[in-house]
Amino acid sequence: MLLPKSVALAALTLVLAGPAHAAAKPDLTIAAVSGPNAVAAGGTLQVSARARNVGAAAARASTTRFYLTADPKASQRARKASRTDPRTSALDALLEGERKVGRVRPGTTSPAATVKVTVPAALAPGRYTLLACADDRGAVKERNEANQCRAAKAVVTVSTAADAPGVFHSITDELPLLDDATLAQRLQLAQQLSCTPAVPAKRVASTTAAIAQIRAALRAQVGAPAMNAFNASPEAAAASAAAATATAMLTEGNLGAALTAQLRAAELAPRDATQLANAAALAIAAGHPNQALALLDGAAVTGAGPVVGYGVDRRAAAQQVRGMALLQLGQAAPAQQAFVTAAKLDPALDAEAASGQAARALCAGQAAAAAPLYKRAARRAPSTTPAPLDESHGRATAPRPIALPGTPGEAVKMYPHFDELIERVWDGERVALQAAEGTNQHDVNNRVVAPGEKRRADALMRRITLAYKRPEIQALDRQISDSIDRQFKVFQAFWGNGNADPTPNQYNEHAKASSAACKGAQSGACWTAAMRERCTPALRGHHQTWLAELQNQYALGAARLAALSKIKTGIAAHLDDPLLRENVRLDIALAELSHVTSIALEARSWGNKLRIHNETCVKTPSGQAEGGVVGADGAPSIDAGAACNSVTKNLSFVIDPSKLLDGIEGAKELPKLPKLKVSCERLQLSYEFGKSAWVQPFVQVDWKFKAGTVTAFAGVRGKIEFTGRSDKLKAGLYLTASKHGLEDVGWRTSASVEKAIGPVLEVSAKQDWDVSFVPAFKDLGTLVAAE
Repeated sequence: MLLPKSVALAALTLVLAGPAHAAAKPDLTIAAVSGPNAVAAGGTLQVSARARNVGAAAARASTTRFYLTADPKASQRARKASRTDPRTSALDALLEGERKVGRVRPGTTSPAATVKVTVPAALAPGRYTLLACADDRGAVKERNEANQCRAAKAVVTVSTAADAPGVFHSITDELPLLDDATLAQRLQLAQQLSCTPAVPAKRVASTTAAIAQIRAALRAQVGAPAMNAFNASPEAAAASAAAATATAMLTEGNLGAALTAQLRAAELAPRDATQLANAAALAIAAGHPNQALALLDGAAVTGAGPVVGYGVDRRAAAQQVRGMALLQLGQAAPAQQAFVTAAKLDPALDAEAASGQAARALCAGQAAAAAPLYKRAARRAPSTTPAPLDESHGRATAPRPIALPGTPGEAVKMYPHFDELIERVWDGERVALQAAEGTNQHDVNNRVVAPGEKRRADALMRRITLAYKRPEIQALDRQISDSIDRQFKVFQAFWGNGNADPTPNQYNEHAKASSAACKGAQSGACWTAAMRERCTPALRGHHQTWLAELQNQYALGAARLAALSKIKTGIAAHLDDPLLRENVRLDIALAELSHVTSIALEARSWGNKLRIHNETCVKTPSGQAEGGVVGADGAPSIDAGAACNSVTKNLSFVIDPSKLLDGIEGAKELPKLPKLKVSCERLQLSYEFGKSAWVQPFVQVDWKFKAGTVTAFAGVRGKIEFTGRSDKLKAGLYLTASKHGLEDVGWRTSASVEKAIGPVLEVSAKQDWDVSFVPAFKDLGTLVAAE
């Protein structure tokens, strides 16, 4: 369609007029900047700066921020070459703190003001120059976006921080040094993986565009239904949940799912530098370097703090990721510069930087230069023995006792018990512990902590993680492994590997002999009787071998749990953060749970086999079953028989002398007597002071014979009684002990409903809410030890 002549001429006039008729814009610069000449890393500075508007229009309210740079000229060049708004330089360390600047008219300067800023604790000691940068959050659209920073004349000397973290350690410290043959194989594999054809470079306008482009590629790979399913899930509702999902998926090796989740986290938190940088790192792994650079540019202008995980300098981490992106784009020289800059900004990333440089050398055909770099990347630091810690405050944890069947007959009877135990422990307790662990870890991830303290805590947590490598734990692991092997051989020797297994085993031999003895018999009763005469006595002896090995396995696992928990809690006593100490406690609780489950699984498996062959190999020739149950230590255990079911657990036998004396003349004048209550899992003795029907003091002692614990509970109770029913609310102090000593102490609130179903029977339901004082005692112990 042709335009009217007047419209076309007007449009042509605008094009030809160009900048001469462009709208006037402001242009903010720094007129003056000053500050002190010395500070410790992690310390504060009093700085001053004035913003000046050299443009032709008024500048709206903006923010001035401050940096330290080791090379002002290089910083200026980097900012001019930057593609972000505001311009950024990886060489500059952002100081925490900023100055808010109001509206500045053309040709005027903002009033002078002093601001307190904090130097990153992770900043390396040295000589720096103070920079002040106007409009450093990009709020003002200016005529010139590259002239906003000004350097102070004085040099700032940064000394070592008071809480300097010392030598950086990581898991790679424990890796063995590579021999030449292994190194050659690794280099060949690295070259195949890293040296792919360069991706064509193209400009991606924004983080939003980068996320959209990566998503489009993922959608083509995995399909829209899979992407939509994640977006509709609860994990996609919050940035923290999406990031946690990305971590889990990456751990499982599912890069596509990890990238999908991390992109969602970056989308939900577009000002979170960590989410953007993590998305960039995953984007590189998936082959999207152009989009990764856009995400890194977005992270650079968020104004995030200087430190990321393990106390690493954020600028250094970003440079490492940027170098990998540039390497994928075939830009070897700038990639090399990025790796060098990363190592200079934070020596903690020397290994990562060496890895990037090794990849660059390999792709340039310089295998000889790549070899020493790859060796350096494979091991972050020379193998050193960490300074010893006082672990004397560690506490050994013992597993709960487990009743084991003393005879084949009891193994059959206890099969439901172990089935219920596994369900209760693995499906119940484990899920609850993992949920608590997830909540606690979320709190850990979102806490604010000084960089130096974070590195110290990370180093301690690393020691705790590697506690399994202690020689005494490794020795127990080998013994447990050998015991499991012997247990399997015991099972295999008697039962074989299955009904069609040709391997000789005792059951098959007894079956063949019984068939031969009953040849020509008209009834199967002959074979059953013959099997009972042969298989039952043989199984009885074999069961004792199985039982002895399982008891040994329980004892070894208990010794491992005790040793490992003592080491971990001994190290954890040096942690100042109660959240991290709680992480250790939950980890130990999960270890105890795993040990108990492993024993119960073996007992259930054995019991199931005996249950299947009960008629032929368990019952005696007269058709009777045997009895006898032993505990985990080989002694008779009160925890015999099946576990409490949903009915018997809430059913109690009650002896209340006070009620039994009701109606007897003079009984009301007698002192109140203790009440005894017995159920399938506990014995409770309680006494209430006074005779108030509503509120009165009480004391009760519970012996949970299945758990092997005794709890004393004292406080005040309130009671409302109806016909045959009593509602009670109790509150007070509790103390729990076992044969291993004091287990717990704290404050308990208990609500219960009791209904009598006869003179000595009642059905009850109760719920306890405990607040343990043990963590506070541990904190006090740590403080006393520190003194």
